[in-house]
Amino acid sequence: MEFNTGRAGEFVAKASAPIEFTNDALGYKVVFYLKNFWSTNDSYVIAGDTRFTPLTSQNPKEIAKWEFNRSSAYLHSTHHLFKAIVNRQMNGEGFALYSQIIGADNPNVRSSVFNSEIGKKVIVYDTMGIVQPDAQNGYYRISLKGHLEIHYSKFRSDVPFYSDFTGPVSWLDVRNGFVVFRIAF
Repeated sequence: MEFNTGRAGEFVAKASAPIEFTNDALGYKVVFYLKNFWSTNDSYVIAGDTRFTPLTSQNPKEIAKWEFNRSSAYLHSTHHLFKAIVNRQMNGEGFALYSQIIGADNPNVRSSVFNSEIGKKVIVYDTMGIVQPDAQNGYYRISLKGHLEIHYSKFRSDVPFYSDFTGPVSWLDVRNGFVVFRIAF
């Protein structure tokens, strides 16, 4: 593996051989073929191809742990979010998307009560009409603009961000205004 700092505040890495590791929590041997790694203080790119090989075990507790952790990882993933958007199942899958109101005073400064922010600093992000099938079969182009706030209601957060919403809260910025997504399963 080769590292360099590039321009001021930039970090670049290259790998001449695949990066291999075992994920004991999910039960996979992972081989990652790094194509590009670039990082600055406020953004990063990690590009490459990944091969997952399931581990085997004769221990039923270990197998159950892997299945539980895989399910939990999926339910907290962008893959789950994008699949819910493509399938028009945002509410049924437990997601709500919000965008900042352009021109709102201090849009990043929020009250601890989320519902008091709706219509003042954030609005519900309409996901209808934002999905277009891409040129290749199985791929979709999802238009996502602005600074988005994602609420997931099917789990309780250990440390809730808002007093009136106890699920996990995440934020998403899509620089190109869209993502290309493929439903893999």
